[in-house]
Amino acid sequence: MITKVAQEIDKVSSQLILKEAFYAHFFSGIIKNISEILPTLAVEARENRIVLHVNPSFWTDVLKEQIFQYGGIKHEILHIVLLHIIRYKEFSHHGIFNVAADLVVNQLIDRKELIKEAVFLELFPELN
Repeated sequence: MITKVAQEIDKVSSQLILKEAFYAHFFSGIIKNISEILPTLAVEARENRIVLHVNPSFWTDVLKEQIFQYGGIKHEILHIVLLHIIRYKEFSHHGIFNVAADLVVNQLIDRKELIKEAVFLELFPELN
């Protein structure tokens, strides 16, 4: 399964190069770690490197369609671009920060590229 996920990640990388070079530029320098260490996708800054963690079960079971894999990768790249992987340390409640950061990046991605479980502003009407 890991080999299949790695091949699909390579496909997404090729699509980014052809369609959205901005994202491809960031994605090319990221270390890809396919493992069960985290339940979904996540990026982290570790020892002056950026690592993308991909849970293979999440990739194949939740991000089943290529368009969702593409959107998921863009979502993680935007966390890098917007410095969320560094700024989260400034906040005492990392869970709230994570939701807020997801709300920000999801506004910058075409909704058809995101899974139905993605968070959007309308889920929080009290924020106006």
